[in-house]
Amino acid sequence: MSFLNNLLDALKKEVKEVENKVSEAVANAAKEAQAEKPEQPIIPQGQGINGHTGIVIGGGSVPSSGGWEAEDSWYDVVPEEECQYNSGMNYLDYFTKIFREDFPEYEIGLETLAAGRRYAYTFMKDGAPRLVVELMTEKSEANKFRRDTQRRGIPYVRFYFDHSGWWNTRRYVNERVSGALK
Repeated sequence: MSFLNNLLDALKKEVKEVENKVSEAVANAAKEAQAEKPEQPIIPQGQGINGHTGIVIGGGSVPSSGGWEAEDSWYDVVPEEECQYNSGMNYLDYFTKIFREDFPEYEIGLETLAAGRRYAYTFMKDGAPRLVVELMTEKSEANKFRRDTQRRGIPYVRFYFDHSGWWNTRRYVNERVSGALK
């Protein structure tokens, strides 16, 4: 009888260990699923700006006054220079146009990471990736793609396409991309 009791105790112990491992695996899978939960697409809720054909998302509907400081791409009002919001194009077309016109020596691919929320352009030259540019909503907190790109030794640049007051002027986009490609 002692043998059976010992065997039963050993089986109970093994079952308990398996239960613990399964519980741990389920908890980890739930955490990972939560972390990888797809982000909801952003539907632009914007308004036109007098004298401009772009859409402003998240405010900034004041007409351009020309009274901004020409620093980076941050202004209280729409700048008069070409920018994402006065180009007459959606943000993907605007960035694609700049990249193709200003960097013709690169093959440029576009990948949808999360429709309506995150996109990645890869600049290729001589068959090798030279730069990854990610476009994303300010509401996204995704950083894994950036870390993975940098771990692979590829320069990385990020632009937010819906950050109030951040106009993504052509000059600013060009300077950041040019700087990263050096």
